[in-house]
Amino acid sequence: GCSSLSSIDLPPTVTTIEASTFSDCKQLESVGMGCGISIVANSLFLNCERLSAITLPPSVRQIDHDAFRNCTALERVETSEPLALIANDAFENCKMLSRIDLGNVSSIGNDAFKNCTSLATVNATQAGSIGTGAFEDCVSLSEVTLSPVLKTIGASAFKGCISLAAIDLPPSLTRIYDHAFEGCSSLRSIVIPSLVRQMGSDTFENCTSLDSVCVLGFVEKLESDVFRRCQSLRAVQLPITLKSIGSEAFQECMSLSSIDLPPSLATIGDNAFDKCTSLSAIVIPVSCTSIGGSAFRECTALKRVDLPATMKKIGGSAFAKCISLRDVYLASPLPPSVAKTTFKGTVAAACRFYVPRGAKANYYNDKTWSKISSLYIEQ
Repeated sequence: GCSSLSSIDLPPTVTTIEASTFSDCKQLESVGMGCGISIVANSLFLNCERLSAITLPPSVRQIDHDAFRNCTALERVETSEPLALIANDAFENCKMLSRIDLGNVSSIGNDAFKNCTSLATVNATQAGSIGTGAFEDCVSLSEVTLSPVLKTIGASAFKGCISLAAIDLPPSLTRIYDHAFEGCSSLRSIVIPSLVRQMGSDTFENCTSLDSVCVLGFVEKLESDVFRRCQSLRAVQLPITLKSIGSEAFQECMSLSSIDLPPSLATIGDNAFDKCTSLSAIVIPVSCTSIGGSAFRECTALKRVDLPATMKKIGGSAFAKCISLRDVYLASPLPPSVAKTTFKGTVAAACRFYVPRGAKANYYNDKTWSKISSLYIEQ
């Protein structure tokens, strides 16, 4: 870069500037761009640490990758209506950037505004896609307006946006990728729209203020860790299409006292509800055949469990350390497969196991179930 260059005033006759032309111009403070430029080339102002403001002319339609990355003093960017594309890393690490109008931008690239720690408001009313890490670690971001045509939210797109208390997801949305809202510790509630068919793993992990979740979409699987450590989560509405709850999906949701599992549910993964210490009862639906290891471990308030006749396998430590467990209702006359640790740490003398009429002998004669309890009661 030109180490002593402090200002630039480009005439309207300039229509193209080569990539990286002004990168590493550490003293550059002001730029006047002529109205002939349509693309801000990649890495054009990369590492221009003193650049504090720039007005893009109406001719600019695209900002290429890394164009303003590491412009750590950049506070303000004035854009115009034709701007449609902001590419990967375009404004990454612009720590002083507090506002930018994205109203007509149709595509926001990966890491485009990552670590813009002063950015407080995003108005992305035309964006059809938001890339991976687009607003990751924008710790001041408190207000986001999304486009009614938005289809996808990329992985880690809003991860670590700790000031974001609310966001309305548009009905056009079809997919939310991994870690999209992880660590949004101020987020209080979320409604997943009806067209969403897939949410990635860790999507809302560590959203510690999240109180209510409503999944309206045709989601068939909750991926691993999707609501892990949402310590304030109290109300959950799951879709009727749900077939599988992944490992650690609700682990350490310590305020969750009840949850209605949909009749379509077939499997519950390992540690799915581990340490949900307020959960008092659980009814496993009739379609469910498998409960993973440690699925309900240390649910210390759990008093009653209802298991369907379709249940085939209950994993090791599935209900271990459920010290309040008193009643287990087993609808199957044939004992499901269990491990000797499945109910380890429960109060064996106080826990009653209810089995179908005529099935008591089946449980007493099973080599594992016979060691779990000596108190089987026919219903």
